[in-house]
Amino acid sequence: MCIGAGRKVALAGAGALATAAVVAGALLLGGAGEEPEDIGVWPGCVGERCRGKQAQSQGCGLKGSGMRTVAEREYGRQTVVELRYSPTCRASWVRIRFGATGDRIEIAGPDKESQSAEVADKYDAQNYLPTPMLAGGPEGMTACLVRADGGERHCFGR
Repeated sequence: MCIGAGRKVALAGAGALATAAVVAGALLLGGAGEEPEDIGVWPGCVGERCRGKQAQSQGCGLKGSGMRTVAEREYGRQTVVELRYSPTCRASWVRIRFGATGDRIEIAGPDKESQSAEVADKYDAQNYLPTPMLAGGPEGMTACLVRADGGERHCFGR
């Protein structure tokens, strides 16, 4: 085999690998603002095993898990609180977008078990901040926002 042919094979292999990476990235990221479709993510936990774990790290909050927002509320000009559910993981959680430092979000299940998260700094405030998950579907789950300025409590369910 001549040196030029080996180089062509290596370049073709690298090109195929790059194409596969782009396709995989497109499948994982999807379109902005679109709800994910179920493409078969293998979850890191299911049901009771999800209790207290983070949705993203377990694959429950990723495109392909069937994850969706089942209820949401806006507070003020920017703050949005969402009740989320992944049927693949059979778990629910709450997340906040554009909260204020000191705001706290909570999810409570029908059995009164709860999980919470607090906006600790400007980085949490600028991004999505989720609570750990509770096992079970969104029925009977309650999402709450406790405002840092005055401690006002706003709750809703599905």
